[in-house]
Formats: sequence, C-alpha cells, structure tokens
Amino acid sequence: MSSHSHPQAFQSNAQYFASANLSVPTFQLAYQLKIPATAVFSILLIKRSLNLTQWISLFSLTLGVGIVQLHSLTPSKSAATALAHPVQNHTLGLIAVIAACLSSGFATTYFERLLKLSTPGDAPPPS
Repeated sequence: MSSHSHPQAFQSNAQYFASANLSVPTFQLAYQLKIPATAVFSILLIKRSLNLTQWISLFSLTLGVGIVQLHSLTPSKSAATALAHPVQNHTLGLIAVIAACLSSGFATTYFERLLKLSTPGDAPPPS
C-alpha cells in the first residue's frame, strides 16, 4: 500500500506550488479538473465504462462546483496579499495544478483498484 502514498505526497507538493503561483479563484477552478481526471483513470485502470449521459453529468458537476467556488470567494485587495505573493508564474502554476489533478485521479483510482483486486487473506499481519 505504500505505493499509494507517493502520488498523494506528490499531489500535496504540487498543490502547494500551484497555490503559490496562482490566484485563489484560478487555483480553485483549475483544481476541479480532478473530477474528470478520476473518471479517465477509472476507465484506464478499472476498465469502467461511461455512457454519454454520465460524461455530460460529470462535466456538469465539474462546472457547477467551479461556479459555486468562484461565487463563494470574496476578492481581497489588501497590500498584504500583494506582498505575500509578489511574483507568480501562472504557467508553472497551471502545470502544477494539472499535475496535482492527474496525481489525485490516479491515486484514488489505483487505491480503488487495489481494494477491488485484494482478497481478505491478502492483508499483511499487524506489526
């Protein structure tokens, strides 16, 4: 199970890097890509299939969650915020948030695959 922790650790670091290089609304909206990323990995790793209605629902959910998060944010125009992140690289921030989304989708689906493929006798003895 330790292989499951590597993508999670990478995801945490990528999220931290992305949040330092993107505005809060951009980060929140872009991070919603983890929903379709998880669906794609479930197709690839678990051999799950989604019909057209499920794909439309999936992207509607992603869009809806993004809209709700954008509306729940209050813009801050304080000088402290501007000084906290004086230089932001939006390109690297977007790359990092996409990597975090892919890592999240992979880790979640891989863990589900491990649970579905394991049998009750596969558990290691407690230490």
